[in-house]
Amino acid sequence: MKAGLPTPSRRAMAIANGLIRSGRAPHPQAARGFIRLAGTSGGRYFVSFDGERVLRGDTVEQASEIQQRLYRRHGAQRGSRTVSHTAPQSPSDETQCKMHALIGG
Repeated sequence: MKAGLPTPSRRAMAIANGLIRSGRAPHPQAARGFIRLAGTSGGRYFVSFDGERVLRGDTVEQASEIQQRLYRRHGAQRGSRTVSHTAPQSPSDETQCKMHALIGG
């Protein structure tokens, strides 16, 4: 990304990495304050740069929030810092390259 523009937080990057690792959305791009990932089953995922909102739909304007479903699935409360009770995995080299390209590094 260009100097002076907002960049995704660690939390946003972790969420996007999870979508990439799971095979749900392999191609991240920065778009208007979101990490946009094309879903492999159609539609797109949108992860806000602060990591507080995760949306699913064709456009940001038409997308619905899925963050609450993710928290519920992993047994955490909304607002909790713990999303998964499993040990974190290191992103693959391919995932690291995709995310590195996203932030322009």
